Amino acid sequence: GAWCAGAMPPPRYDPASWAAARRVLSSAESANPGRWDPLARPYLNEPLARLALHDPCMRLVLLFASQMGKSEIGNNWLGYVVDHAPCSFLLLRPTLDDCKGYSKQRLRHLFDCPALRGKVAEPRARDSGNTLLDKTFPGGMLILAGANSAARLASWPIRCLFADEIDRYPPSAGAEGDPLGLAEKRLSDSGERAKELLTSTPTLAPSSRIQREYDESSQAHWLMPCPHCGCEIEMLWRTAAADGTETYRLQWDGDPGVDGPGFDVRYVCQECDAPIREHHKTAMLAAGHWVHTHPERRTRGYKINALAAPIGSVSWRILAAEWAKATALAKAGDTSALRVFVNTRLAEPWEDVIGETIDVRALLGRRENWGNTRETPLVPARATVLTSGVDVQGGTGRIECAVWAWGPTTERWLVGYYVLPGSVYDPGTWDSLDEIRLRDPPRVGGGTMRIAAMAVDSGFATDEVHRWTHPRRAAGVFAVKGLGGTGLLIYNPKAQRSEKRGRYRGTFHSVSTNATGDEWHSHLLIPPAEPPEAHKPGYVHLPDWVDEAW
Repeated sequence: GAWCAGAMPPPRYDPASWAAARRVLSSAESANPGRWDPLARPYLNEPLARLALHDPCMRLVLLFASQMGKSEIGNNWLGYVVDHAPCSFLLLRPTLDDCKGYSKQRLRHLFDCPALRGKVAEPRARDSGNTLLDKTFPGGMLILAGANSAARLASWPIRCLFADEIDRYPPSAGAEGDPLGLAEKRLSDSGERAKELLTSTPTLAPSSRIQREYDESSQAHWLMPCPHCGCEIEMLWRTAAADGTETYRLQWDGDPGVDGPGFDVRYVCQECDAPIREHHKTAMLAAGHWVHTHPERRTRGYKINALAAPIGSVSWRILAAEWAKATALAKAGDTSALRVFVNTRLAEPWEDVIGETIDVRALLGRRENWGNTRETPLVPARATVLTSGVDVQGGTGRIECAVWAWGPTTERWLVGYYVLPGSVYDPGTWDSLDEIRLRDPPRVGGGTMRIAAMAVDSGFATDEVHRWTHPRRAAGVFAVKGLGGTGLLIYNPKAQRSEKRGRYRGTFHSVSTNATGDEWHSHLLIPPAEPPEAHKPGYVHLPDWVDEAW
């Protein structure tokens, strides 16, 4: 009997059955630690099964809302590869810093699972085969790469590619081109045996990469039976009738942000108009299944939003509260919270519904006088901090400096704007900028304020910018560099080393030009408060001395 048991081949797992049999979640990974439960999130099982190396599907696309488990699909797939089907595996994330954080947190806990413990060695600085970004295991290897690093995308053939959060990739990895395209070229040696998983929450339409990938896939939707009429429905935030009228399917009474009785939330079935209560979701999820709009397409695509999240995850009350807050801000002109809700909760790309043109005459017409003049800056009483942005101009030889006062919820006032003529290679020009930095403009009601942080664009005269900013970093002076592309954070708090150019090598922080422009665009469109002196989140106050050219 023992000889027969030893001669039996190991079971043939797919990632779904492997996770059910072998994955154990720690308390650091889940609010419900213990064995992986395939019934807890049944919508994960089909995509996981299609990731088996023996399955003919070569490419999967997951257009998932946040906290719906898309990263766990990738982690279970990686665990299955390490334990059951070893091969070369590339995990691609937006930046190298993302990779390091993912390796230290998510992967460390994954590899501590009993089935994987000891198969991937702990990172060792002297062992190039087992570092934060490169790991080996019996029969295979794991490579972590950032979409911003062309060097790590240009070597080693691979069989499996897990490209996570692809909407946040830069348009080019250095000067090498599309990072996803570079990574996919490394699959070419595996031919029909290659496997690729693309995941992300969407960002902006029409530039959302994950939305485009999903549109070209089989377009699967998660359907569940209504507990009242039995019809299979996809839970949607809103549906449109033939005449174009829209109906919001999640409806509630009372204030979702206030505890206590009086709040009632339900989902109204689009087939029978009966109210579905949240406790019905457990049975609905258990009876749900994926339906592919285009089953003939080889790329399998799956889409699901937060309305279908299991009990204990994102509740309908939370969704109602977030929607109420976001729509209230949007009515005041600030659409940033609504955009986050649409992207992360509804798994839909954001389409800017406000007009694209800012009326310059309207901006001129709302200029204010709070006692601030171009010659004598004055800080409003509601302001709590001063910042400055500095642009180094080439050709014309000048430095321009804006000083902004900020209040709560990004309300802001332009306090000063200075044009410093002279060559940017002349130390005297930078001395003039230092004088502005060290001025302490008076504040309405008494006292003074000093500039707390200054950002200097290092795109031109890079050596001079680094030479001036570096010794002043402790005083809040930083070199910054614009970064193109969608899906990026406005500000990257992680300093980066600049390339050696000329005599000086310094550090800088990247700033997303697209995200910054989008936010300023939406905030400039916020109408004035009524009365004018009232607080208004995100509002931009302009002094009466700015002109049309400014």
